Amino acid sequence: MSDTPVSGSGPQRGPGYLYRGCTADPAVDELLSIKPYRCGAVVVAVVAGEVDMLTAAQMQETLIAQLTPPPEMMVIDLEGVCFLGSMGLTALALTERAAREQGVELRVVATSRATLRPLEITGMAGDLAVYASREEALAGSSGAGPDTVPAPRTP
Repeated sequence: MSDTPVSGSGPQRGPGYLYRGCTADPAVDELLSIKPYRCGAVVVAVVAGEVDMLTAAQMQETLIAQLTPPPEMMVIDLEGVCFLGSMGLTALALTERAAREQGVELRVVATSRATLRPLEITGMAGDLAVYASREEALAGSSGAGPDTVPAPRTP
């Protein structure tokens, strides 16, 4: 990946430059990080980075793979996401459909402008079960609670 911006792609991003809340230095973070955890009958997937046309398919594949064997519930934590584009929204919708077809309850954690705003604008916030925190999303689930879910590691 080149540091030279493509025409219309925005400002050049150098090491340590903050872009939509993420660092742009590939050595500091990847474009997308997905850390799934299985906690009893619940899968928690902690997503961080940018979910766009380059990374949405990776997110969708990883999330749908977590539905086998089917958990009772899946929580997708988007708090670490600094950009959620249309392809990311599509990946979420397709993951929701796959979960529904398998009888898995899907909950999404989204409170930042970067994640909640696209969900609201598209009407997906009304279609998905959106929660303000991972703890709220896990409340009432069997076999898991805030104390049983490992926190994501931060560098």
